[in-house]
Amino acid sequence: MNQLAPRKRELAVHKTIHPVVDALSYCARLVNGRPLSASIQEMREQYPERRENINALFGPLEELERRLDTASSHLDASRLRFFFCMLGDHTEQNRSHCPNIASTVFMPSVIAYPHFHDLDSYREELKHYSEAEVIFQARVTFAIPNEGWHIRECSDFSTFYDYIAHFPATDEERYQILGAVRNFPSYVDELTELLRPIVACIQENASLYEPLLNRFGQTYGAIDAEALLKQDARLFEHAAEVIDLYPSLFSINERFTMFYQIENDAPKRNHVEIGVLWDAARQYRKRDMPLKELASYTKVIGDPVRMQILALLKNEEVYVQELTEKMGLSFTTLSHHMTKLMMAGLVTSERRGIYVYYRTNTEFLRWLIAQINHTVLT
Repeated sequence: MNQLAPRKRELAVHKTIHPVVDALSYCARLVNGRPLSASIQEMREQYPERRENINALFGPLEELERRLDTASSHLDASRLRFFFCMLGDHTEQNRSHCPNIASTVFMPSVIAYPHFHDLDSYREELKHYSEAEVIFQARVTFAIPNEGWHIRECSDFSTFYDYIAHFPATDEERYQILGAVRNFPSYVDELTELLRPIVACIQENASLYEPLLNRFGQTYGAIDAEALLKQDARLFEHAAEVIDLYPSLFSINERFTMFYQIENDAPKRNHVEIGVLWDAARQYRKRDMPLKELASYTKVIGDPVRMQILALLKNEEVYVQELTEKMGLSFTTLSHHMTKLMMAGLVTSERRGIYVYYRTNTEFLRWLIAQINHTVLT
């Protein structure tokens, strides 16, 4: 039986963005051909009856993107591609932060989400990271919250090398990930200068998105933590007592919530980020799913190993060590398959002491199968 927190959770709604997070997300969209304006246009087509409302809400955000396009037009395109191209075999639709070198090097720490003062101070904060902290950041970028992040055996470069050897990516991509750890200080310096005009543009044009942030605060300020977790967050630490909720302007997938547990907090906290497009679409979406996104979920389920995992989890909660024994797979191989299932929302988790227990997200899986049935057979 789930052991929930004995007291009611607190929902702390923040109406500010971290300009570095949105600068990284904007560049990821730019390099990977996923402009925010295309998502906004898709929303107009999906909800034609809401076109006027969408224009009023997100027209200023489209203007911000145009200004960012101008600010980034003189930057070195080859270095942008190096830092911001997606790496590895990931389901793109189900990530909110892009799995790339820039996220590994420059994303605010999941251990301490700092208040942003200025870019140079932020650079100095990053340069104080130990090798173990850099490796932790890399694993966060290319994985999901599970006990695999915290095992001591993967806190030095040689064991991280062995971990990455099994990562689902090309050899070239694996070496890029390893290089992010080896070259961390120089990459921090380079990204500071590369992102400087982007961060400045975001800060200087706050008037374009402040109404969206205020709306975000009003929307979520009216609900409690349990309602938030039921509506938007598929994974969370059941023992968390405080949910810190942040808005995001350019998250690589506006339909996905990014969240994680910060270790050793007192009280225990969850950090949650929700894209402002998701925040709006949630208010009036029709519970349908674009065909491309539906196909990506089908691909996740279609792998025989992942299908076997779902079958094993349908009647019981299981932790990773049990699954490795039952399936005869290594921890790393199983972890990568579990990553795909959890990022797709098909499996949920709950930490209890030193173990993380997994279960099938039955409600979502039933809804997904119904969507496939409706699309293909009716």
